[in-house]
Amino acid sequence: MTFPLAAFDDFEIVSGPAQSHDGLPLLGILRNEMYFLPAFLKHYRSLGISQFILLNDASDDGSTTYLEAQPDVIQLRSRRRYGDKVPTPKGMPVHAAVGVVDHGPETRILYIWRSLLHARFALGRWALQVDLDEFIYLPEGMTLPDLVAQPALAEARQVLGVMLDAYPKDLTALVAQKTAAQLDTDAEWYFDGAPHLNMAAEPYPEILHPGARARLYLRYGAYARVPDIAPRKLRRLASRLRTTRLGLRIPVHNNLEKPVLLRWQDGDVHLNSHKTNVSPSRALLLLIVHYRFTGHLYAKIEMALSEASYSSGSRDHRFLQALIATMEQHGNASFCYAKSRALSGFSAFRETGNAIGLG
Repeated sequence: MTFPLAAFDDFEIVSGPAQSHDGLPLLGILRNEMYFLPAFLKHYRSLGISQFILLNDASDDGSTTYLEAQPDVIQLRSRRRYGDKVPTPKGMPVHAAVGVVDHGPETRILYIWRSLLHARFALGRWALQVDLDEFIYLPEGMTLPDLVAQPALAEARQVLGVMLDAYPKDLTALVAQKTAAQLDTDAEWYFDGAPHLNMAAEPYPEILHPGARARLYLRYGAYARVPDIAPRKLRRLASRLRTTRLGLRIPVHNNLEKPVLLRWQDGDVHLNSHKTNVSPSRALLLLIVHYRFTGHLYAKIEMALSEASYSSGSRDHRFLQALIATMEQHGNASFCYAKSRALSGFSAFRETGNAIGLG
């Protein structure tokens, strides 16, 4: 192995059937995701997932009991926690080909967990790894097993997805969702209808549009309300993106590409949640609807800020908190802009250039 994964493998199976080696498994990590779980499992079952292998990071919102009752879910636990840092394993890569992935003396256990799930439960075969608020959409009638059987992926070992944040029409609609116990994917949702990635760029896709979060943070001044992002850093972020046709530079706030389908081999490794040491296929780009701006956002921000367990001390959740506060000051502020499109089916993703090689 590239680094000693086994030394970090304390996964314990706490519920579920025996592992199946047929079909396409889904791997995931969750903490307090009861809001998403019913819709998530229903969605991916409809896409042909045969077994879910989910690492439950000490959930206390009912997720554990709910998963115990699911006949196709293997539930795991670890003694460590999502935000824990461990000594960087000897031999673990510290730099990606583009951008810095410098772990220094410590590495988040999350990145090792992502590698371990594949190495232990899906070595040598295709598996999907997504978070609980990430929903892949395919052309009508297509399943994920259909997808990996395509000739275009005969020699491939990794397929990327582009993450499109889904959002309601305005703040009033978001607030109305706060009391909902579960995600309703049939509600009125929108996404930024501009092409987000140029897959022809090497060695990693080029960002064409930085996504809804970056657009909203700039529009409503969220950057100015979070004290540890200095103007100099903001200018450096902005320089990574071409000038828009309106003459504005929107800072690239978050990674938009994510390796979601992988055919894992010994020696593969997640450098972080958005890059591995495996070259991605250029034939396909999957579409990931990221249900970030839901009624669950308020609880997610509160948990993230109290635990500071997400990347960079949960800094993105501080931006989200600042964004919501600023939008409240604007009254019924809108999430939409000129290119917002209704999330109405796969054709909308194809028409906006955000799904490639999928018919």
